[in-house]
Amino acid sequence: MGFPFAGDGWESGDDPVRVEVWDGRPDRLPVTRQPGPAARAGRGVGPVAALAERRGVTVAAVAGVPTKTVGCE
Repeated sequence: MGFPFAGDGWESGDDPVRVEVWDGRPDRLPVTRQPGPAARAGRGVGPVAALAERRGVTVAAVAGVPTKTVGCE
């Protein structure tokens, strides 16, 4: 996909695994949060940021519909 990634330490000889998800909410970009114990959402970005070598997000239109794609390696 070629979107910008944040992160250091990437070696070109590594065999990465890329995971991408997309949805129709480009207005809601991923953010690292500190949710309270009763929160029902907001925990996904922290583990991805801690485990991924690189991560990024793009906003685009698919068939004229605004979307975002979030990915990590």
